[in-house]
Amino acid sequence: LCYENHPFLVPGTCDNILGSPIERINEHKGYIDGINLLGRDCGYGEPAVGIRLSAHKAWLESLLLPRRDNATLVHIDTDQELGDECEYADGTKGTCTAEPSCPDINARLQNNQQVIFCGNRNVVCCPNKATDPRMMAIENEFNQCEERYRHFTTDQQNGSSHAVSIAYNVEIGWQDDRNTTYACYGYLISTRGVVSSASCLSERADLPNIVRIGGIDSLDNSRVVPIEKVIIHPDYNKETLEHNIAIVKLESTVDPSENVFPTCLWQNITHSPVKQLVMDLGT
Repeated sequence: LCYENHPFLVPGTCDNILGSPIERINEHKGYIDGINLLGRDCGYGEPAVGIRLSAHKAWLESLLLPRRDNATLVHIDTDQELGDECEYADGTKGTCTAEPSCPDINARLQNNQQVIFCGNRNVVCCPNKATDPRMMAIENEFNQCEERYRHFTTDQQNGSSHAVSIAYNVEIGWQDDRNTTYACYGYLISTRGVVSSASCLSERADLPNIVRIGGIDSLDNSRVVPIEKVIIHPDYNKETLEHNIAIVKLESTVDPSENVFPTCLWQNITHSPVKQLVMDLGT
């Protein structure tokens, strides 16, 4: 692309930045025709050379646009409704689920796999990863958490946000014949699961064996639940604190109530919450 502005400028007045855009203005809208390659004084008084982008349209599209032969195939099944069983062409079985409750659908989109919508754009055929009924029960508890405990959070928020956080805060402790010590905090994320930091739980020689449910510094010892198992993340590094997470499995199920119920996990892998808070348990 050779371009020139006929008027002359004092040499050095306009600096040609190599790689900068060559723009065209049309009805107050700017379009990029090319990028600067060589020349001086921005083409004023003598020609300058650029690269015309339209000549490389096919190459640009091959890099920036998805290939048509690998594009995601979207199918809308108007006969399917929320809760119905569904199946993809590749044999993957699923259940028609509200899109926000199906984080696995993002993997199909990223891999350019077929996506089925059940009846409308808000319900998708969510792949069933777990075939074990126990695993399905766990997934359902996570996926249905917001709806399942909505009435508890609504009642609590009418009081205070602090009361809501107390409902799923727990203390993790060590108990023997002589002493009981609570040294770690955790969060109830299911009726039998607590998430905490691996660094705190593994600080002592022995792992914790009890969890106190229902808030911080609670005196209600009737809510003490024995621990069945402590699982430290396999890649936890105590030096760098990478993967500093652990799961505590309780021996018995916690019955959700207005004062004690699990918090919901954020499962959207492509979006983060607009507002996030860090709780200071020391205040």
